[in-house]
Amino acid sequence: MNIIKFALVALVTILAGATGAAAAVEALTSRPGIVQPVYLTQESRPVASVVLLPGGRGKVGLDATRGITRGKINFLVRNRRIFAANGFNVAIPDVPSDRQDSNGLNGFRLTDDHAADIKAVIARLRAIAPVPVLVVGRSDGTLSAANIAARLGPDGPDGVVLTASLTRRSEVRPTTLADVDLSQVRVPTLIVHHREDGCVTTPFADTRVLKARLTQAPEATIMPIVGGAIESGNPCRNLSHHSFMGQEIDVVDAISTWIKTRAF
Repeated sequence: MNIIKFALVALVTILAGATGAAAAVEALTSRPGIVQPVYLTQESRPVASVVLLPGGRGKVGLDATRGITRGKINFLVRNRRIFAANGFNVAIPDVPSDRQDSNGLNGFRLTDDHAADIKAVIARLRAIAPVPVLVVGRSDGTLSAANIAARLGPDGPDGVVLTASLTRRSEVRPTTLADVDLSQVRVPTLIVHHREDGCVTTPFADTRVLKARLTQAPEATIMPIVGGAIESGNPCRNLSHHSFMGQEIDVVDAISTWIKTRAF
């Protein structure tokens, strides 16, 4: 990504989503000298705003004229229009300008700097509309969501949604939610997890332990998911229960209903 291009073109309207909402790429200043690119979809009468935090390296390849160019198969990214259709303003951050190397957000998700970057996104959403803002993470993205809520306090989100939560270590996943002080999360939290998630780092059995660690959250709810399509390939990838393959609309609608029925 060309950062100079983002600096010169702070807001470029691109193709509207299927809902008719206005979609655009913006470049936010999140830290001194750092640009935080974000893809924004704005509804005319939003009921809430969501920051979608995909897993992996967190790269979505935002381009000021082409929008999202990478990671379109990711559960949250590929279902962004369903979130918008439920009446939400939607933000999808890319990696910031100082994390453009091949590692992306690897080793960065639990830092103060990452929280500061998403703080800028949350502030932008609050400037757009006076509605609750929630962070929604998937897999590695749950590290980001929990870290942001724990570190930012009142400047952070009004609620958290953790999907396919990362709870077990591996050679490629050395950090987990065990490394986040979840006692500092003081907002309603929803844990969405497929009962048959076959990824070794995200077993469903850990959801109860995860809930128990959210001691200061006014609500911590586990939403178990069953059924869906037959898995294809790696159980930790996007065509699996780890990404709710075959039941995306139902899962997003269930998350949306939870958000809409809470008094944030």
